[in-house]
Amino acid sequence: MESLRLNSKNRLLLSNAVVASLWGYYAVQSYLQLPPALFTNSSGIFLLTLFIRNSSLTLMFLIRRPAHYSSTALWEWLIALYGTFIGYLYVFQGPNPFLPLPFIMTASVLKLFISVLMIGAIFSLGRSFGIVPADRGIKTGGLYRFVRHPIYSLYLISDLLDMIGGKFVWMNAVVFVSFILATYLRTVYEERLLSLNPEYKKYMKKTPYRLFPGIF
Repeated sequence: MESLRLNSKNRLLLSNAVVASLWGYYAVQSYLQLPPALFTNSSGIFLLTLFIRNSSLTLMFLIRRPAHYSSTALWEWLIALYGTFIGYLYVFQGPNPFLPLPFIMTASVLKLFISVLMIGAIFSLGRSFGIVPADRGIKTGGLYRFVRHPIYSLYLISDLLDMIGGKFVWMNAVVFVSFILATYLRTVYEERLLSLNPEYKKYMKKTPYRLFPGIF
């Protein structure tokens, strides 16, 4: 395929350093903003989960392995980057929360649990982690036994919990809907590339759901 080519080592190291630095910056910022009474408010838990998530992503990007093949299609790169960083467009200032306090606190606790699962999914993917469609080795263990894209699934659930547990702003709803679309397109592009690997074709038959068991 014309849109596939072997990666160079220098380009891999440069892209790893740039993206890891970005996630590392957000991890440090989240840590610096952690309140003293961490578990007494939803914002503290939210910042903690951001710190955990971004720290994990920073580590994985620094140690990820070179891809056997990766997409060079501009549109697929743009969708991948958009879907990865659109979450930073969420607004967390607005009117009073539209749900009662018990629901908000429950959403915050679930958010922390989802973040723990997300770390597990990230480490399950290990050095095969990436942003753009690429084949860095097929992973089928951990949460990948249940769905083919568990990290995307957990991101969707996590963002939904943020909107439930936070202050509703219409901008967030627009961002979330566009994130769903970008995530779907990413699964299409990634699986189109990965299905060139016979091992992944077998995995698709064994694990039929992309994002949510029994649903899709």
